[in-house]
Amino acid sequence: MNNLVLKKVAKSLNDFNCMWAIGGSTLLNHYGLVEEPKDIDILINSKDTENVKLAMNEIGKPLEVVNNSDKFKSDDFFRYDVDGTEVEFMVGFRIKCEDSLYEVIFDEESIVSTVLKYEVKINLMSLEDWFVIYHVLGDPKNRTHLISKYFEKNGVSYKNILIRNLNLQMPEYIKNEILKVISY
Repeated sequence: MNNLVLKKVAKSLNDFNCMWAIGGSTLLNHYGLVEEPKDIDILINSKDTENVKLAMNEIGKPLEVVNNSDKFKSDDFFRYDVDGTEVEFMVGFRIKCEDSLYEVIFDEESIVSTVLKYEVKINLMSLEDWFVIYHVLGDPKNRTHLISKYFEKNGVSYKNILIRNLNLQMPEYIKNEILKVISY
């Protein structure tokens, strides 16, 4: 993933006054937990969907979305190629996990920090949210262990995010994992 692409995307979304935040491997990369992410995952507010598409049409090329999984039940999911980097947008991000349908809360509280890179504001979600999201996804890339180790070393910064996730639909064993890290 190219930081100049991230700058370009962030500037465009900011120019259109969209509510958005980085998650996934790009977020983990920011905290030094993974090397070069292959794509950029961004959650957006549903009211901004059309503006996000307008912004992205100015700087990128829409990519076909192939969803071969019953696991994802999001309101909308779309992808763009921006200078060779895939940028994925999730709206109303919901994940089927066993008999539960987990819905990621994305609101002002979800944007826990804003960093300035190349003089452009980049909104970040919390590691706490992504600790839960990766658990619900079944942790296909062993990311929960990386985040848990980070929490052990640095503490949990946003316990409120973990606590509000406890009220959402998900299997009990995931809630137990959340309760474990709340104590860090």
